[in-house]
Amino acid sequence: MALARSSKATITSNGWSDIQNRPLLNLLMVTPKGEKFLESVDTSGDTKDADFITQVVGKAIEDVGAEIVVQVCMDSAAVCKVAGRKLEARFPHITFTPCTPHYLDLLLEDMGKLDWVSSVIAEVRIALKFITNHHKSLALFRSLSKLELLKPGETRFATNFIMLQCMHEVKASLQQLVVSDAWGEWNQKSSHEMEGEEVHDILTFAAFWKGVKELLAILESIVYLLRQCDKGVPVVGKVYYAMFLIGEELGVLKEGTSEQHPGVKLSAVKYEQISWLWCKRWEYLHSDMHSVGFVLELEFQSMFCSLSVRMQLEHLRFHPFEKAKQVDPAKSSGCSACLLRPTPST
Repeated sequence: MALARSSKATITSNGWSDIQNRPLLNLLMVTPKGEKFLESVDTSGDTKDADFITQVVGKAIEDVGAEIVVQVCMDSAAVCKVAGRKLEARFPHITFTPCTPHYLDLLLEDMGKLDWVSSVIAEVRIALKFITNHHKSLALFRSLSKLELLKPGETRFATNFIMLQCMHEVKASLQQLVVSDAWGEWNQKSSHEMEGEEVHDILTFAAFWKGVKELLAILESIVYLLRQCDKGVPVVGKVYYAMFLIGEELGVLKEGTSEQHPGVKLSAVKYEQISWLWCKRWEYLHSDMHSVGFVLELEFQSMFCSLSVRMQLEHLRFHPFEKAKQVDPAKSSGCSACLLRPTPST
């Protein structure tokens, strides 16, 4: 395995189905020098439990040489997390790290299940579908805006951020459209007058646009981190601090003092709902690799000169809000040892 002998490697796995609908488990090796496909295991008829995954991934580790593997990365399924712990016990020098993009996507999907969030998304889709599905309404909109309406496919929740962003950018044009005489005359003569009136009510309702702005403010930093993780460069050291900043931004949005999103102030209920989901997912995602990566990231070295900053970041491992005080520091999974190291003398 010349690709990785001069450096260390991560073994990654993911499951999918081929065109013959066979369930496959793909195994890859990732090193600073590049990636290498190892094998695709046909799991037809097998029980994909923790023991099975441990066996398959363990064999891949031994095949490439356990001495060069430092990390195993899999998705967030419960069996994968159990398998990761079994692999850590079998190979004490290897760390299991859940897939960050997968966890972020699950966090976004969790948020999408909240009533107020799903309501905003549903109304956005109603308006977009009506305007883009009728030639006349679309032509009227294009006469008012140089930007096109984007209607992403319903694949991952993150695509809703693109849709919301587009809606907000053309807000003035959309409102001008539904109050225009041309819209009124066309809608009255059409067979879908009731649907047109609903779109009119949505796009002229202040509370709807307030919800759009709130969602954009909440999702922006999460989607940014998701995009960073998808660039193909090492980011494990940046994830820890990025998650810290997401929590900080939520707190600022609650106070209504965000410089990036002026005028946005989350209610106490919305703040508690979003922050709880964020904390729950981060607690599940966090590993020693995130802590160590953060400490070794040159970009953040200056922060360790401040004890107050170090203590704030230490709380991030558990719960960045009041519940952080109730957690036993002995359960920090290596975070205390990483963050509370001696401060260099100046």
